[in-house]
Amino acid sequence: MQELNKKPKILLIDDEANYSANVKFELSREEFSLFHAQNGIEAMEVLATNNIDLIITDTALHEMDGVFLLSYIIKHWSKIPVIVFFSGIEERPEVDEKFLKKMGAKHILTKSGSYKDLVNLIHRLLDRVPVGAIFEYEED
Repeated sequence: MQELNKKPKILLIDDEANYSANVKFELSREEFSLFHAQNGIEAMEVLATNNIDLIITDTALHEMDGVFLLSYIIKHWSKIPVIVFFSGIEERPEVDEKFLKKMGAKHILTKSGSYKDLVNLIHRLLDRVPVGAIFEYEED
């Protein structure tokens, strides 16, 4: 569980400018500290210099293959939860959801999914309550 006053550090790894901007906008409404890397090389630099709490990565990246990056993250930062974006239209035809799960990816979302699903998954993985959540309770 996160410390109450600590903003979780999330690393977004995606080279698609429009999609990254939309994710950053959605996550800016939450209590997160967001880092962005456009490729695997930048991502490894961020991971080496920051205590990242959660990673969101695309599988289709330039500069470094997203699948290689995912295997590297799983091997070297296995305690950090990873959400994998999978478009289904990858440059490597053998890369599908089954392949990613076999690699060790536990949380796979499609880019065409809702941002609300992404935000809810992030909160669940970080064991946090979403900002603005409304709870109903009964008084004794």
